[in-house]
Amino acid sequence: MIFKKIDNTEGSDLLKKKAEYKSAIRSRRLIKEAYIGLLKNTDANKISITAVVREADINRGTFYAHYRDPQDVLEEITNDFLENFLEILKEFHFTIFLKDPLPLLKKFSQCFETDMDFFRRLTAARGCEPFMTKLKVLLMNYITNDVSVPQKVRNESAFKVSVNFFCSGIVAVYQDWLEGKLGENTEAITLTLNYIVVQMAKPIVESLM
Repeated sequence: MIFKKIDNTEGSDLLKKKAEYKSAIRSRRLIKEAYIGLLKNTDANKISITAVVREADINRGTFYAHYRDPQDVLEEITNDFLENFLEILKEFHFTIFLKDPLPLLKKFSQCFETDMDFFRRLTAARGCEPFMTKLKVLLMNYITNDVSVPQKVRNESAFKVSVNFFCSGIVAVYQDWLEGKLGENTEAITLTLNYIVVQMAKPIVESLM
């Protein structure tokens, strides 16, 4: 009887790749968690690679395997949070938001409230495109591509101006709130925003009916 030699090379390579993948995910998570921890007490432009690797308890080689510099880490953290906001947006159509904006506004407020100090630092972080500006662009892009709004309406200049106005205003209010300019009463701010959006959205809602 001739026994065929079993080649385990492919299986070993697959296991090795999986281990490397898990290690990479863990390293990136440690680096981002370390950066977030530092950002709560240090200005973004003062956070060094040395501080990050010390906080994450890794070596510089591991850091450079995933990021160019601390700014690169900040960029990825910002994008991670924007992904969270995008997931919230996916639960709502713009037409529904105009009629009843409160549920979405509450979810946005709750998102910010999970870690107020961190978001305050993030909105004030220098050296990259401001987080709130990115949030505004995210909102505008999502709304202008919302299929619940007829294409004809989305192509109208008045609709685009209205969307810009809504998004700019909402984001500006949240930014002022995070900067402590509007007090700490989240519920009052959310309810006021809700009232303003409902009142100003009436002509748009009527045009969609």
